[in-house]
Amino acid sequence: MKLDKNTPHDLIRQEIRNWVDQVLDIPSDHFNGLSACPFAKPALDKGRVDIRIGGKHTVWDTVDYFPPDRDLVIVCPIFADKWLPDSIESFCEQLNWGIKSDDLIAIPFIPDIEGGTEQPDVECENWDYLIDESFPMIFIQRLSELKAASAKLQKRGYYLNVSSKFRDYVESRD
Repeated sequence: MKLDKNTPHDLIRQEIRNWVDQVLDIPSDHFNGLSACPFAKPALDKGRVDIRIGGKHTVWDTVDYFPPDRDLVIVCPIFADKWLPDSIESFCEQLNWGIKSDDLIAIPFIPDIEGGTEQPDVECENWDYLIDESFPMIFIQRLSELKAASAKLQKRGYYLNVSSKFRDYVESRD
């Protein structure tokens, strides 16, 4: 299916679910035998992830009223007019200066942008995608919980094979 304004939101949510189940939850040599995101599936299975479709206003509403019963809110700005990947990254960077005192962080995920963890593409290709194109997401979560999770992963060698740029990014989150 092609991604456009008529794409059902439930289909977008199922796409993210498939990505978690079939990519993020699969053990990887790149992550020292751990899955790409070992916390994603348990949080999703327990109903602690909220997936919202919207733009900047949705992000602002989320940081103003972060749901106490959620570990993560994913905002998919796929229909936000004129919100290009570079501007999503800049927006999140500026937003983080204001929300870190509220123990929140907004992390942009822009597919097809150079960098990241450099996980081998072959580990990300074989899954039952429902939508023919990738789309950006903004992950909003509690900074203290993210840092605690990163510390646990560090002890298990998760970051041994990631790029130095990504490792520096993880270590610099404050």
